[in-house]
This record gives sequence, C-alpha cells and structure tokens, in this order.
Amino acid sequence: MKKILATIQDGQFSDSQIKTLQTMLRGHYQQHVDAGHVVVIWLVVPAGQAFTDYKPSQSSVVTMECDIGFAQEKRLALLQACQRDWCSITGQDVDHLMFSLSKPMSSSKCSTAAASA
Repeated sequence: MKKILATIQDGQFSDSQIKTLQTMLRGHYQQHVDAGHVVVIWLVVPAGQAFTDYKPSQSSVVTMECDIGFAQEKRLALLQACQRDWCSITGQDVDHLMFSLSKPMSSSKCSTAAASA
C-alpha cells in the first residue's frame, strides 16, 4: 500500500475541500503512478504552531511515495495535475504549496523509526 502525506494548517480548508482534495490526490496518483490502493494521511498542524517568514503559515506540503526510477514525464504530469487541481479546489496561492515524491518507506523502517522516537 502506497501513502500520501498531506500537511495542512488547522482551519485552512473546509471538510468538504479536504474530502475533494483526498479524492483528487488518490485519482491522480492512481492514474500516473500506481493503480493500486493508496491511502492519504492528513497531518493537521494546530493554529499558531507553524510559521513562514515569521508569520502564521498558510503553506501546505504533500509528499507522495513513488518508486525510484519513476519516469520524469510521468512525474511532471502528476505534479502539474495535483498542483492545478489543488489550487482550483482551495484557492491557495501556488507559492504556499509544495509537492514532493519520496521513495516508499518499508513498514519495518516505519516501526523502527517510531520506536526510536
């Protein structure tokens, strides 16, 4: 199972927007990366706990698991589609949005990392 981690600020988006974003992220991931099951994990940062340039942050960060060697043209298509639709759904400024791809972390590494924290 692949994962997408979406970090947003508390109160930044409505429940309806989050549901639409989740559907959009899954759809683009399944279209461009892997048609199998993908789970979206939401990390909601409490108000007053994130700052950009010494001001309360309105930034969102989305990290998607992707195998090493993922073709550049597919990578570009995925990131462009997600950015376009995210900004359309939320009205968020593109300068406050970051998408990244990371290699999948095995469940054993996740367990080890959690145990050592």
